Amino acid sequence: MKTLKKIDKPFRKKLSYQLSQALILVVIILFIGACGIAAKTRAAIKGDLNMYVSIAAKVNSDNPLPVDVVWVYDEELLKELLKLSAKTWFEKKEQFKRDFPSDEAFEVWPWEWTPGQKVTVQKIPIKAKSKGGIIFANYLIDGDHRARIDPAEDFQINFSEESFSVTEPKD
Repeated sequence: MKTLKKIDKPFRKKLSYQLSQALILVVIILFIGACGIAAKTRAAIKGDLNMYVSIAAKVNSDNPLPVDVVWVYDEELLKELLKLSAKTWFEKKEQFKRDFPSDEAFEVWPWEWTPGQKVTVQKIPIKAKSKGGIIFANYLIDGDHRARIDPAEDFQINFSEESFSVTEPKD
């Protein structure tokens, strides 16, 4: 019986240690989720981002507004695209698609919104390897009309009459 107790004591210690390690892991996971890292984890393993959209009543001189959200998976291409204005992007988009025919270098999510349109939350799929995102809005007036977005964070686009801004979504 003494031998059994001697064997049982180390086993109980090991089990107690394993349970305490599991509890620590659970606490860390809960902490990470509460810190906003959940979005980065979501992008790292692939998921959807939420895009919130607000459109002014007289946006784009009261004309429809073409908008592309572009996820870029190639660092050099991202640098190149960040130099383009929205007008140039929309003129050359088809050529970029021919130069990079698969979805390995970039993906485009296109929309066309009308002045004052109410838009529901858009879920945008994203791959884990995204290097960055770019929003191009093809306004009629001159300007870059381009903004970089974080592929790990939900975002809000506010389209005003002659330009747009990107912010964190309001809760």
